Order: sequence, then C-alpha cells, then structure tokens
Amino acid sequence: MHWRNVESGLDLIGLDRIDHGYTVIDNPELAARCARQGVPFTVIPSNTYYLSQWPEAEQWRQRHPIRKMAELGLKIVPCTDDWHMHNTNGAELYRVMVEEFGFDLDGIRQCMLNGIEASWAPESLKARWRHDWPAEFDRLRFALTAEPVIPPQRHVRYHLPCTAI
Repeated sequence: MHWRNVESGLDLIGLDRIDHGYTVIDNPELAARCARQGVPFTVIPSNTYYLSQWPEAEQWRQRHPIRKMAELGLKIVPCTDDWHMHNTNGAELYRVMVEEFGFDLDGIRQCMLNGIEASWAPESLKARWRHDWPAEFDRLRFALTAEPVIPPQRHVRYHLPCTAI
C-alpha cells in the first residue's frame, strides 16, 4: 500500500485508525502528522511480505517498518490480523516484539495502552480497561524474576507522551 492510501484514508474517508499502513514511514511529513494526531496503526510483526523481503533474520529484525514507526512516535498496536495466514497469535506477536524487534516492557505497555485507545469499544469499557489493564500489567511485571535482556543494537525505546494511565 502506497503512503498516499494512508493520506487518502485520513483526508477523504475520515478513518480513525489505519490497518498496516507501513508505507507512512516513506513520507516524513505524513508520518509526523499522524504522530501529532495520534492516529493508531495496527501492525503485524510476522507480516509475510516483510518476511519475504528480508529472509535473513537479522535484516528482518532491523528493517521491519514497525521499528521505524516506533522511532517516529506513531501509535502502533500489534495485532494478529489473519492469524491463520500469518501463523501467529497474541502471545507470539508480543514475543516477537520483545525478542526479535527489541521492544522493552515499557514499550510493550505503551502498545497495550495504544490498543485500548484504538479500540472501538464503548468509552465506559475503555475507561475500565485503562484502569485495570495497566495495573495487571504492572503486577505481572513486578512478579518477573528478571526483565528481558535486549541487545543494545536491537533495543527500541518506545513511549508516547500524554498517554492515559
């Protein structure tokens, strides 16, 4: 999908969330606009297109657009999308985000918060999730014996300002 499709979806259709939309990184002005406006992007770490682009695992880890999207401050939401085609599930996609792409647990927590904001659930339910999910995440994190060890060259620090609890 060309970045113009992202732009058209926002400007002509009024989309409030973009599924995939990786090519937004090819247009710095559009990416900056999407970051400013907090446009959520659902992303699939195991996207088969990118797996075929870079069959070498390290190239795939370093060049997948999710890393650049995080660097640009875009609101990314890891999703399974066609889990049967991408051979994944929720647990596996977050494993990939940490172990393959180098997101730390602060970044994973941010992705979780992004998912709450990007959902089309009623506001009353989202408010409850904003309260309950971070507390549960923090409780489980506190119970870990160690944080994931991420090589410095792969580490992605991902945090968006002004995010709900």
